[in-house]
Amino acid sequence: MFGAGRRICPGMLVAEREIWLAISRMLWAFDMQEVPGHPIDLKEYDGKSGRSPVPFVVQLRERFEGVGAVLEKEGVRGMVEQEG
Repeated sequence: MFGAGRRICPGMLVAEREIWLAISRMLWAFDMQEVPGHPIDLKEYDGKSGRSPVPFVVQLRERFEGVGAVLEKEGVRGMVEQEG
């Protein structure tokens, strides 16, 4: 993914940290639920790299009231769709 040896990506550490921050923020902010009629099968892979499951759909629900305000304060825009 990031190359190896002399040709390794110089931004690998930054990319890995950004991925960790994005995933940890999503896990903190949202409950992820299966969408009825769209089962999640993590045993089926895309066949390209052998490491990635096929795309699936989940529904994100705020874990607590005020998640949107916290994310907006931190500059994460467009991540939370406000229900009206």
